[in-house]
Amino acid sequence: MGDFRAEIKIKMQLMGKQYNHTFNWINYSPDEDGVDYRVKQFFAEAWDDTQTRHDKIMQKAWAEENKEQIEQEEKKILEELKKKYESY
Repeated sequence: MGDFRAEIKIKMQLMGKQYNHTFNWINYSPDEDGVDYRVKQFFAEAWDDTQTRHDKIMQKAWAEENKEQIEQEEKKILEELKKKYESY
């Protein structure tokens, strides 16, 4: 039984981040889909990174959009606390 050698180059861009990776393996072992698990793992990690960056962008946009509402809620809580602890 011989070696299963593979060189796989991946170049892609997700949400503005460039991914360049080259895999060089002697022990390439495709699964039932014909793809080595390490390639799938690379794509899964890249996707997780993209999701994390997307979530941060959306959270920042939501906070900016709702900044006034958040400030009003915080002022209301502050006033309630001031009233509660006024006698101290």
